[in-house]
Amino acid sequence: MSAYLDNEQLDHDIVGYIDGKAIIIDENGTWYFVVIPEEFVSKGDVFFEDDLTPIDVLPYLEQKFILWSVIIKVQSQIARK
Repeated sequence: MSAYLDNEQLDHDIVGYIDGKAIIIDENGTWYFVVIPEEFVSKGDVFFEDDLTPIDVLPYLEQKFILWSVIIKVQSQIARK
């Protein structure tokens, strides 16, 4: 997934979808979210930098829930291979 800002392409990858939020990590490891219905999120979508909200604006427990949910998802995908 890519976003464009000042004609520079930045990579952003959707790593999960939790509680009405697409969870996104950029190429620098910064976590973001976008509130969007799940049926509107698909691989290859483009989000602009202005549409991304840093995950650290969420309450602490919600941040931890999201991070652990993504980690568990990735580990289960690795275990299946």
